[in-house]
Amino acid sequence: MALKILPEILVGLIVAILVGGIAFGFYRTIPPIDTSATETMATSTITTVTIGQATVQVEVEDTDASREQGLSGRGSLPEGNGMLFVFDTPGNYGFWMKDMNFSLDMLFIDAAGTIVTIAPNASPAGYHLNPPQVFGPAAPVLYVLEVPAGFASAHGIAVGQKATFK
Repeated sequence: MALKILPEILVGLIVAILVGGIAFGFYRTIPPIDTSATETMATSTITTVTIGQATVQVEVEDTDASREQGLSGRGSLPEGNGMLFVFDTPGNYGFWMKDMNFSLDMLFIDAAGTIVTIAPNASPAGYHLNPPQVFGPAAPVLYVLEVPAGFASAHGIAVGQKATFK
């Protein structure tokens, strides 16, 4: 009887080794998950931007991955908070509202800290147009500040004002 069980055990052992080898080989071919965007958001610098009498606490996004993610997928942006996009060089950077759940004011700020364009009440609905609506500056900028919709008008913020960063 012991001799009859031995072949069954050997077959079971061989099958287990084969399944384990296949699973291990498959596991090794799965690329690692890119967590850089998540890590960037978690480690973003918190700072303030002041324009006139208005001060906004902002998350600073200064990498390609964090700028691409932006506020996409978030449910809201609390009053007094914003997101500051910082670029390496001045340029005419365009923004759209992909995967956004709320409207924003976008303030385009040049290298000297001057607001050159305000896109008020930018709506997520603009992304679904054909082609999607793109918001951009009238002149090259180094910064874009996103704040809740209506913030600029409620605080009297206008083109030509200076922004200070702390």
